[in-house]
Amino acid sequence: MADTNWPNPDRPGVPMFPERDACHVTIGPFDTAPTVLLWFATEGTYLFGKVIMTPKDLEDGRISYLGPVLSPAQIAEMLAGERERCAQATEKEKPTMEDALRSQCMNSAFHAISRAAANIRNLGDAP
Repeated sequence: MADTNWPNPDRPGVPMFPERDACHVTIGPFDTAPTVLLWFATEGTYLFGKVIMTPKDLEDGRISYLGPVLSPAQIAEMLAGERERCAQATEKEKPTMEDALRSQCMNSAFHAISRAAANIRNLGDAP
């Protein structure tokens, strides 16, 4: 059975963002602290000290994936992307300009949704 702590339970041992070289944090059943593994995307392998491991080495379910090590810039980029997806989802609810011109209620909805989407986009970086 696949360890559901891995980002894709159908691909145990494969980290988030497998197309990028990055550090990832895991923990084993007998570990007292998390372990950082360096992922090499082109090789599809991890480096731990001097030990090279493949996703297959980690798929037995004993090692749990905790997540990628992200820089502040990467976190800001992910947050900006999420804000944009939220703003776009909000805007899908906006009435058409034609409907807004025909009805005061639709006009209010049009402007309220436009403001909501703008506010989402302008949330800025996480505190």
